[in-house]
Amino acid sequence: MVANINNFGVINFYENNASKQEPTQKAEPVCEDIAPIQEQEPAKGLFCRITKAAYEKGVAQQVEDDIRSACVSAPKLVKTLKTNDALGYTDTKNLNSTDLYDLLDEHYGLPFKRHAFSVARSK
Repeated sequence: MVANINNFGVINFYENNASKQEPTQKAEPVCEDIAPIQEQEPAKGLFCRITKAAYEKGVAQQVEDDIRSACVSAPKLVKTLKTNDALGYTDTKNLNSTDLYDLLDEHYGLPFKRHAFSVARSK
């Protein structure tokens, strides 16, 4: 402890027995160390509409492969998407045909036109 008195000069007072005045027990930390939860991120290159349920069941890569192989024709792709939607592995029900086509075309490069996809999806 240092005390400075500035009246007619400086008087420094150093207390040598400071440890006797302070508590000898060290305080326990109030918080505990918690490791952050690391969620499994989708593998790069996978279709972004694959659900978390597919990752939890370990079938995300299989769903991706099924969609990729179904991209040869619009009816086959629509059937694959509807099957995976019913199983809860993909989430494409709430997208309109145009947005879904654009998303799939950007990801896979579809060999057919948007109109063919829209017609197949409306059946």
